Amino acid sequence: KYRSRPVAKEFSTGVRPDLYAVTPPSECLRLLLSKLATDKALKIMYADVPRAYFYAKAIRPAYVQLTDEDMEEGDEGKCGKLLMSMYGTRDAAMNCAAEYTNALIADGYKQGRPNTCLFKHPDTKVMIMVHGDDFVAVGHGKNLTSARSTLGDKYQMKTDVLGKWKECLSEVKIPNKLARYTDDGIELEADPRHAEIVVNELGLQNAKISSVPGTKEPKPKNGQEEHESVETVQLLDEESFEEESEEEELYLNAGESDDELEEDCQLDTAESRRYRAVTARLNYLAADRVDIQYAVTEAARGMSSPMKSGWSILNKTGRYLSGKPRLIMKSPWQVQQSLATSYTGSDWAGCRRSAKSTSGGITTPGSHMTKSYSRQQKVIALSSAEAELYAMVAASAETLAIIAYASDLGMSIGGGVYADASAALGITQRIGIGKVRHLRTQGLWVQETRISGRLAYHKVLGTKNPADVLTKHVPGELLERHLETLGAEMRGGRSELAPELMSLAISWVQWYRPLEDEEETTKTAPTTAATTKTAPTTAATTW
Repeated sequence: KYRSRPVAKEFSTGVRPDLYAVTPPSECLRLLLSKLATDKALKIMYADVPRAYFYAKAIRPAYVQLTDEDMEEGDEGKCGKLLMSMYGTRDAAMNCAAEYTNALIADGYKQGRPNTCLFKHPDTKVMIMVHGDDFVAVGHGKNLTSARSTLGDKYQMKTDVLGKWKECLSEVKIPNKLARYTDDGIELEADPRHAEIVVNELGLQNAKISSVPGTKEPKPKNGQEEHESVETVQLLDEESFEEESEEEELYLNAGESDDELEEDCQLDTAESRRYRAVTARLNYLAADRVDIQYAVTEAARGMSSPMKSGWSILNKTGRYLSGKPRLIMKSPWQVQQSLATSYTGSDWAGCRRSAKSTSGGITTPGSHMTKSYSRQQKVIALSSAEAELYAMVAASAETLAIIAYASDLGMSIGGGVYADASAALGITQRIGIGKVRHLRTQGLWVQETRISGRLAYHKVLGTKNPADVLTKHVPGELLERHLETLGAEMRGGRSELAPELMSLAISWVQWYRPLEDEEETTKTAPTTAATTKTAPTTAATTW
């Protein structure tokens, strides 16, 4: 099935910060799914507007070269003036956002303030999230039908409805995600093709499967470089894991023999491009795979100047994905929550090259995980308390963002942050830097947040903190335990609705092969109606 549309080719002639179109973060979709899992009478509708930009009027004068299909007698030497926005123009996304915003507001919807891609109708209580040309709406039956009519009267679109009724589907495709309605709640998983592409790109189809997505870089021996391909697993509590497998207790390599452990060096241009491509795809996948986020963060540290040792990180993650290609995030049925709880942690000076720490955090309204992240801190912390405090700053900001997005959708919730560092929690409970002279003033923001009552800060045991999987590599048993706590489930097989990996490659070959055959036929034999194959000209149009 092919789709084609005319596309303009506008060149950037300068910085235009006003040409900006907002997109909602992934936690907005998870908030809608969380809302769906609080009321079995609700449905969720996904609507795709195939040519959304063509519904938006062109705001500024824009002229395009006419294609051969549009040329008429007397049009020689003329160009076309755009009346509607066209794909490829710099302001098309902004114009499209203004178009759907005006349409929804005219129907009575209230636009969100923290995120202008969120809407809620004060009477029907229908909540809508817009991402480009994709609309996701949650509401009760008749009200959701009314929302579909509002959009259907304005745009030509394709819709799927997820719910428990016979006319609804039990599984729908949302771009690069699969949402599923079950007796136990709502499930969400990433498009499995991304994991399959990574495994194939790394050539790990038949490699030994790893039980963990990454291992901690060991301390270098005397005379050795720090960038060897040897890895180790960091145990949080050696006494608690005496019975762990040999793979999780000993230093491991990423698949290379001792002869292959050569001195580290920078990759050449072609290999650097390949390294960045694999890492970028993993980074995209990690948004829906909390289990690999820290490993991907480590791989992303080498994006600017990829080194040979970086392949060991990618190979480890690839071997893990080969054995566990699917991670299902479950949102079980629960009552509407009044509190968003965040767990945060930090691995002080975890990066041996830069001595920077990593901040990790998870936000869960009830038992529904809506946000997870693993990020390297911007500054070098001088103590573990300082590193944990910076992690609490990040968690506080993310929690307040979740609260703001929920408010846009008509949900009023509070927030609390849990950390396992007593020293950092002590700093939040007082005013000023005290004896911590080296503390950056941004860390004191959490004190103001606590005093104002916007957030509360609490203690959680280190062994119970699920944020550990986002700041350090943990043994496989502990990883599974935390994933179970977060409602994540490893599952085999493949969803019936999941697109096949080869479908994209086959489509690519089928699309271009006729053109190649035509060129070859033109060189060797006269063109005949029986032998010539041509592709639709619209897809090859250049403006």
